[in-house]
Amino acid sequence: MKRVLSSSAFIVVLILAVPLSGLSEYGVDVFEKVRLMEQDIPEGYIFGKIPPFARKVLKGNPWMMDSQAIQRLTKMIYPDGNYAMIKSIHVTILADKKTPFGDDIVCYIILYHNSHTAKDEIKKIAQYVDFNSDRAVLIMKMNLVVFFHVDAVKDFHHIKGYAQKIESVLKNL
Repeated sequence: MKRVLSSSAFIVVLILAVPLSGLSEYGVDVFEKVRLMEQDIPEGYIFGKIPPFARKVLKGNPWMMDSQAIQRLTKMIYPDGNYAMIKSIHVTILADKKTPFGDDIVCYIILYHNSHTAKDEIKKIAQYVDFNSDRAVLIMKMNLVVFFHVDAVKDFHHIKGYAQKIESVLKNL
């Protein structure tokens, strides 16, 4: 009888687990696959320099934000952002070589704890991007969001190109 119950329990677990195995969510290793690299920087731009006043919070560029930065900056990244839903954020700031402390092109890769917690937060970012559609792009998949924005509309073509590249990478993951 014990053996029958054990076998039955094992079969039930197997039946439930197999369909879910293809739906695994992203972990922090995805940042290395989708983040902007040196070769992605357009002509005339550089990785932006962090101004001295901001170095207490932003400790690098590109940079995997620490929990203090996530807590302080989430509401500045997108309206009503809830830092408690976020597992990790990678940020890359590109600046015109003439203004190295600028933030002409910014890429946030936001990893939420899971798809469920991401739902409401993605709605907030999507609303912001819809309102700023000439200066922002959003790519989302499961618990991952890649959010680009530019200061000037003239730079929008750069983030559209980045978005297409990242969408292609995500399709193959």
